[in-house]
Amino acid sequence: MRQHFITIVLLGLLVAACATGKTVVEQEKADAHYNMGVARLTSGDAKQAIMEFSQAIGDASENPIYHNALGLALLMDRRSDLAMASLQRAVELDPKFSDAYNNLGSAYA
Repeated sequence: MRQHFITIVLLGLLVAACATGKTVVEQEKADAHYNMGVARLTSGDAKQAIMEFSQAIGDASENPIYHNALGLALLMDRRSDLAMASLQRAVELDPKFSDAYNNLGSAYA
């Protein structure tokens, strides 16, 4: 039973990766950069977070979560013009992404 569950989960990951046009390895690499960026941002290191989120976007450019995170890091680094562009890209990729809209509003404030 457990082996069937693991097989189903792996197939789901493969389907998701194929849908984005990325291999599982590329997506895992992007996720690793994103997670490192979150850790850097949480510790207050916006510059390192920006580097990590940028690398995540380089590996998976169509992920609105990565663009939103980059926008937040850029806001923390007081680079509002670049933050707005990144947050706008997140909204373009996912028009229902309410957090990105809220963060975009904060960037304009």
